[in-house]
Amino acid sequence: MYYRLCCDSEYEDIFRILIEKIKKPCSESEFQFLERKELHWEISDEEDFYFRDFYYVNQQVLIINRQIWDKALSIVDTDEIFDIPLVISKCGEQHYYTIVVPLRINCFDYKGKIIARNVGRYHIFKSTVSEDFSVYVSERLMRKFKEFTTLEFKGVE
Repeated sequence: MYYRLCCDSEYEDIFRILIEKIKKPCSESEFQFLERKELHWEISDEEDFYFRDFYYVNQQVLIINRQIWDKALSIVDTDEIFDIPLVISKCGEQHYYTIVVPLRINCFDYKGKIIARNVGRYHIFKSTVSEDFSVYVSERLMRKFKEFTTLEFKGVE
């Protein structure tokens, strides 16, 4: 069974300008346009912002708390996953995250069901369907995430 990561749009207005340069390459899994150097984002003191476990900004940029991502890496094959270290700061407080850019896979059959053999060894991926920006995870990865966070998932057949 596979699950779709539920979208989080609460801070889209705050992140919108920060993701401008990376949103298209992240949404299309165009790794060649991304660098792996650590990014630093400063959130204004006036912004109503709370540090959370993850953000999925504009259904294009997946940002996961670095400790949670590191724990998930124990079961995830990191081939074809591009990740970028990120530090988010507000009022002098810094939190460490990872921007995760999963591979796009031709994973659906003509009925819209995920074909497990097409997914293969991947535990996190996106579909090749251009208008589908969802991030899908395996049941094993979903359980691993649930150990450390309150991420929400919806089952996909």
